[in-house]
Amino acid sequence: MKKLRIYVDTSVLGECFDPEFSPWSNALVEDFRRGLFRPVLSEVTAAEVERAPEEVRSVLIELLALGAEMIPVSPEALALVVHYESHLRGLARPQYRLRVGEVRVFYDVEGRMVQVLAIVLNSDAARWLEEVGERS
Repeated sequence: MKKLRIYVDTSVLGECFDPEFSPWSNALVEDFRRGLFRPVLSEVTAAEVERAPEEVRSVLIELLALGAEMIPVSPEALALVVHYESHLRGLARPQYRLRVGEVRVFYDVEGRMVQVLAIVLNSDAARWLEEVGERS
C-alpha cells in the first residue's frame, strides 16, 4: 500500500522547538521516522529554512534523508502569488488577508497586535476592498 504523503511547511519544522506546538510537530516527525507517512516539502520551504536556526535546518535535512518528496516551484504557482499580491498592492489598509472557506479575513498587524478589519464573503471581497480599502 502506498504511504500517505503529508506536506510539511516551514512552521511545522520550526514548531519542533516551540514548547506550545512541539508535541504535535515532533510526533509527526517521529511518524516520518517510523515510515508511517512520507514527508513532502517544497523548494519554498527549503529556501525559507536556509535562514532558520541550525536546529530547524537539521529537521529539514533529516526529512530529506528519510526520502522526502521535494516539490519544485512551478510557473503556475509563481503566477498565483503575483495574482494574490497584486490585489493588495497600493493599499495602506488592509495590510493582509487570508481565505477561510467561503470568507476573506482582512487584517493589519502592528507590533504584536492583529486588528481584524473585516470578515466578508469571497463574492463581496473585491467590493469591500474598493469601498473600504485605503490607498497608500
